[in-house]
Formats: sequence, structure tokens, C-alpha cells
Amino acid sequence: MLLAASACLVVTVVTAAMTRLLQVWDLPALTMPYCLLAGAVTLAAPAFRRIRPHGRSIAVPPGAGSGPTVLRWNDVGEAFFHNVSQVLFIEQWYAGALVLAALFLASRVAGWLACAGSATGILTAWALGTPAARIADGTMGYNAVLVALALCGVFLAATPTTLLYALLGTATATALTPAVAALLAPSGGHPLTWPFVLTTLGFLAAARSLPHITGPTALRTANRPAEPLQGDQATDAPDPGIRAHRPAPAGWPTPAPASPAVLRPGSPNATPPW
Repeated sequence: MLLAASACLVVTVVTAAMTRLLQVWDLPALTMPYCLLAGAVTLAAPAFRRIRPHGRSIAVPPGAGSGPTVLRWNDVGEAFFHNVSQVLFIEQWYAGALVLAALFLASRVAGWLACAGSATGILTAWALGTPAARIADGTMGYNAVLVALALCGVFLAATPTTLLYALLGTATATALTPAVAALLAPSGGHPLTWPFVLTTLGFLAAARSLPHITGPTALRTANRPAEPLQGDQATDAPDPGIRAHRPAPAGWPTPAPASPAVLRPGSPNATPPW
């Protein structure tokens, strides 16, 4: 408990630092602080007898997938809900059902996106030949659910174009999960939400070069502007609230330059320039 409480304090500092660093590119920190701190504690634990008394390393060499790849209907059903519940480290289908119900209660769009992310994760893992047991326990698909929500509705507005973009991201995160696991396994690490972090940051950065993804309708979510991507679009756009300056008719005196408040419609002091 003391270790967990201390980690909560440290991760707050790490979050502030990562937010500051990624602010240079207008990108969110996501769960990167959690991944960094949880990974560091996991790797360091065997060196501390009070944390890991038996002192044996948890490092394992990466191995090839084994087991049948044929998905039965009960495997698909379990995987669909486990992909959601594993976000909370719970391998219970009813926990995933409760989380989905909460998402639908808060936002029907978010609920359907989570379902689409889970289904895409299952389909991608099956197409790549992942063992059925690995798909059914949800460890291959929880990153897909997070990516679907992040890229369509949170950091990019929910539109048909961003939906396709998000589904591409969910497939990428699913394929990236075993790669991250194999990379971290020799040192005792776990993939955690690294596939979600890497995929989302990469796709958000790439979206700046894709005008159909970051167009005017994709810059606002249901509740707020998509801040990490908004700045790129606002620099060269004219202010629609300011009228173009018209030359005075011949023989009329040239008016003095007006302040923006005078030229902005709706201002209590707004008056015609002449």
C-alpha cells in the first residue's frame, strides 16, 4: 500500500513533466506517465527484498504463439467484453458489460465506438492467427478499444472519416501489442497500454497532414474543441467576425482606423465606419 501511495504521488510529477514536454507538439500525454512509472517499478521490484521477497526476476524470453486459432462463438463473446474489462485489469465478461453500459449511458457515440474498437481488435487478431485463448482473455484487444475512443470523439471529432481512421488505428494497436510484449518480456516488462499510447500519438501527429481528418468539422468534439489539433487550422484562417475594410466613396473624408471592437458585429459600441 505504501508503494502504491508513493507511486501515485510520483506519477503526478511525471504527468506534469510529460504534459509539458509533449505540449511542444500539441500532443496529449495519455497514459504514458502510468506506463513509464509502472514499467520502472516492475523492472526494479526484484532488486528490493521488501517489495519482492523471493527476489526472482520476472523476465521471460519472448515465445511464439501456441494453441488453436479457431474461434468459437463463446470465445468471440468473451473477447468482446473482455477487451473492455481488461482496460481495468479485470478478466470478467460482466465487468466489461457494465463498463459498456456506463459508456452508452454517458454517450451513445462512445458506446458504439467502444464496441467497434473491440470488434476490430478481435477481427484483426484472428486474421493474424493469434491463438484463440489469447483473443478470448482480452489481452489482445483492450488497446484497440482505447484507440477507437481516442481517435474518434475525444481528440478528433466523431465523423465518418475519423471513424475509418480510428478503426485503422485499432487494427494497428492490436498488431503492435505482441510486438511491444516481445520487446519488454526479456527485461520483465509488460505491454500495459504502450500500444495505445504509441498508436494514438502517431496517428494524431499524422492527422495534421491529412486535411480530411482535421478539417473544420473534425476539429470539435461533442463537448469541446479538439485542442491538440486546433492550432494548425487557426493560424491562417481569417476572422469571420471582422468585416473587410471598404474604401470611402469619392469626396468623403477618410475615417480613422477603427479598433477591432468597433468592427466586430454584436459589440455594444459597434458603429459603421462612415
